[in-house]
Amino acid sequence: MLMKYDHLDISPHVFKTDMWHNFQESPIMGLLWLLVTITLVDGDLFSSASRMATVVTVEEKLIREALDYVDKEQLRLAEIRKLIKQIHRERGHAVNDPKEYVNHPVQSFQLLRRFRRQWIGLKNYVSLNNNDQAYLSKAAALENSPGYPKEDDYIDGAKIILKLQDTYKLNTSLIGDGVITTRQPKAPPLLAEDCYELGIHAWNASSPEYVKQWMEEGLLRLRSDKPSEYDHYVGEVNILHQISASLYKQGFISEAIDIAKQILEIDPWNTAALDRKTVYEEQLRIMQASDPDSNEATMALCRNDNTYIKKKWRKQHKRSLYCHFTHYNRPRLFIRPAKVEVLNKKPPVIQFHDILTEKEMAFIKKTAEPHLSQSRVTIKTKDENTSIKPDQRKSSIAWMNIHQSHSLRSILPRVEDYTGLSTQENHTEYLQAAHYGVGGFYKQHFDDMTDEDSAGYEGLGKRIATVLFYMNDVPEGGGTVFPRAGVRASPIKGSAVFWYNFLKNGKRDRESLHAGCPVLMGTKWAANLWILEYGQVFRRKCGLSPDDVY
Repeated sequence: MLMKYDHLDISPHVFKTDMWHNFQESPIMGLLWLLVTITLVDGDLFSSASRMATVVTVEEKLIREALDYVDKEQLRLAEIRKLIKQIHRERGHAVNDPKEYVNHPVQSFQLLRRFRRQWIGLKNYVSLNNNDQAYLSKAAALENSPGYPKEDDYIDGAKIILKLQDTYKLNTSLIGDGVITTRQPKAPPLLAEDCYELGIHAWNASSPEYVKQWMEEGLLRLRSDKPSEYDHYVGEVNILHQISASLYKQGFISEAIDIAKQILEIDPWNTAALDRKTVYEEQLRIMQASDPDSNEATMALCRNDNTYIKKKWRKQHKRSLYCHFTHYNRPRLFIRPAKVEVLNKKPPVIQFHDILTEKEMAFIKKTAEPHLSQSRVTIKTKDENTSIKPDQRKSSIAWMNIHQSHSLRSILPRVEDYTGLSTQENHTEYLQAAHYGVGGFYKQHFDDMTDEDSAGYEGLGKRIATVLFYMNDVPEGGGTVFPRAGVRASPIKGSAVFWYNFLKNGKRDRESLHAGCPVLMGTKWAANLWILEYGQVFRRKCGLSPDDVY
């Protein structure tokens, strides 16, 4: 027996099983279908006009649900058709001559990208939407076949494009348009997604100049009149983040800030862009605070270029600098006086010799070594600390609670005797041990990067002073220089360099700008002890006038 529905002949068995299979994914449809089925079983339904009218209403709902289902299916199929069209455009003549097709590096890269992005994306799309097990099982079988490209193959393809570009100095825009040389046929143009991926691989290869080029090319394609259907995968904000980071890495800090501002115009609450802007502006402020030729001065001091030093700082170097023994009227130093070398008077930069014992230095190095990690520079603001890993510093560091260490606790009263500042708990930060390999350095910076009006380190005030310990003799290089003051401290084992970061009037001492010179030979072990403002109110009193700064 057949039930006639317009022009379709549907047997009851097929109708029940197929319709249930198609509608089972929709809870509403399943409920309505069950309602109709149960209602039809009721023998009194046919003779009740009011109840039959309800059935008509239910059928209307079924029709609407069925049409909605069909519309959604058509949308899903339309998305898949878009993908197939995109792939057909890129493939071109691949079917006619596969070997000739893959001879072009751009086409080879696009082929690998389609396998690792579009085809896997389609599989995930089907799995999430209609879960067609027949298609998914066939796709899984092909993925496990020998010729199916893996993610590493795609990464290698991107590296090869970048290698060709770097070796033959190929133009980024031309590669993006599918042109390698004029002697080869033109490949289909790259997508914004492709440019973004190439930029990411350039970043991983530490080639910031190519990062910027590829990200800008991707941005142009994304903003074009006819972007690819799949370029929304990248997103303008993601590209701008990479451009900003690459500009910063190349030293173009103002430009990096401008890009971060562009991101905030698109997304005012983008936390990554806000963090970048804060960090970059602080770095720019530090750079602008130094003399225009401070980099040149830093390098001259690191080389110990006497000609340059005498020419630039001839007045300072006429001052009477000296070495002496002193007890600072401290009982402990009457027996073992401090060995003091005055490197500069204004601002005061002092080098204390033999302040650490062999046993203490060995303990610090042995304890710190297993915990060393790559240095990060922390920018402190009123609301939060932002830690970054820029090209500002190349070293490894470890933190040690000097107040809780029985082996190191004796250093603190010694530092207090030498400097006159309190080193009680909460009056200093933890000891920071630092190891610099060959080429290790720290670019010019201020030790305290807080706002001058802020509460400083954990509410305990700013880093009012620095004690920098040297724990080995460095064969060549590795000194500490102050480019604005014209001062150079040599890394002498067991010694420590002491200076103030703030003036007596509470303002940052701009002369305290300093840098760690690159290690030319050997390695360098150092340790920083930062003395905090809290607890020093009677140790380093304010001047009687704003001009009384030292």
